[in-house]
Parts: sequence; C-alpha cells; structure tokens
Amino acid sequence: MRLHGWACTRLTSANLKEINNGLSIFFPGSERLGAGLYLLKSESGGRELRCQHLDSSIGGTHEILWSLLRGYLDEVSNIVLANPSPDGQVLVVAIYDFLKLVDGYGGPKWFATVRNRLNYGHEYGAWFPYIKSTCDYDRVHAVFASWTSSPEMTLAIGGKDELIRFASACTFLVSACCATIRDLTYRSKPRSPFRQSCGLLTS
Repeated sequence: MRLHGWACTRLTSANLKEINNGLSIFFPGSERLGAGLYLLKSESGGRELRCQHLDSSIGGTHEILWSLLRGYLDEVSNIVLANPSPDGQVLVVAIYDFLKLVDGYGGPKWFATVRNRLNYGHEYGAWFPYIKSTCDYDRVHAVFASWTSSPEMTLAIGGKDELIRFASACTFLVSACCATIRDLTYRSKPRSPFRQSCGLLTS
C-alpha cells in the first residue's frame, strides 16, 4: 500500500499542531484535526495529500489496517483494467480469487484474527508441543516458499485446512508486493536510489 502512496499512520497532537495552525489562518472556522489513526493518500503525482480519519470502532490498529485492503485492491484492479495488457488481466483475476478466499473466512479481518489466535491463543497446534496440530511444518513451509512465484500461482493450493489457506493468502500478498517492486525496479533509472534499497529485495 505504501508503494502506491497509501499509508495507515497514527498522527499525534504534536504532528498536527502546524497543520491546525495553518487551517485557522487560511480557513477560519474550519474543523481542527484530532489525533488518531489516519489513511494518508498521495495523489496527483505527489502534489496532493489526502488525510482521512479512520474509525476506531472497527477494532485495534491491525483490524483498521486490514479493513483498508479491499478498497485498495479495488483501486488497483480499476487502474490495471484501464490498461489492455493481458498480464494485467491475469493479476485482476488473481486479486478476485484472493478476495474470494479471504471472504470465505470472514473478510480481511481474518488476517488479524488468525495472527492473534496463533500468537496469543497458541491455536492450530503451531507451538510446541504441537498438540492438535492441524497441519505439518513441511506443508506450511512449502506454501510460504512459493512467494517467489507470480501472485496467481500462490493461490493454486487445494484443501480446506485453514492454516494452509491462511499461509497461501499471506504468500499472495508478499508475492504481489515483490511483483510491484520488480516492476518499479524495471522502470527506474540504473542508478536510482530505489534500486539500491527496495529493489534489492527481489534480486
């Protein structure tokens, strides 16, 4: 999301002080911005920055972040479909398949739910001594290892094992991020700072 100019960021009163001072000078009577979690969007080639205060009733920070995923992927799909490239069509189908998988488990909040169950509830038998383990290490590892594949390939896993499906969904996101980085690396100049930072992740 950040690679495309979206950021879910917590802004404090100190962060907003100068902005609110500017609002009172140039737009007297306008509503002051309060501290909290915001969706920041860079638009018009970086000339515009939109700030949207996020609803804290959705849940904690992770739940709020994941709630943005569908809107983000919808926007990505629309941009891709505006270009007649066959590669783009394949990506949009993969996004559709990904969202269909995620919706089968209650939507994007599933990522935060499973994370909490794994880390704090020690469910799925993922922690030693692996009592009631729902799947073995080798299968989970095999799914995660597919992150180097194209995004659509990461979802080509059958079965109904929730942990395996969760791993494939996570791997899709990592693979999609890597595909974006590869594309930006290809488009950037040979000595671009991007190639010396994020671009190294896929080399």
